[in-house]
Amino acid sequence: MYQDFQFAGAHLKEEHRSVLYFEVASLASIRNKASHFVIVVPERTTDYGSLEVYIRDPAGNMIGFGEPNASAAQDR
Repeated sequence: MYQDFQFAGAHLKEEHRSVLYFEVASLASIRNKASHFVIVVPERTTDYGSLEVYIRDPAGNMIGFGEPNASAAQDR
């Protein structure tokens, strides 16, 4: 996924190794499994309807997880 530096405001001004984005069926399992990581961008709903959260892993990578809006996913 390609995004500009404004999507997360000041969060992308922090030093990071890479930014990865994964589309997932549900953020519920991510919440539990990633609860011990630093949340960089709190859970939010994007303009295009995806529910997203970004965390930082121990190596300094920023990792985003997005649960697509059901109606938006059907339009693909």
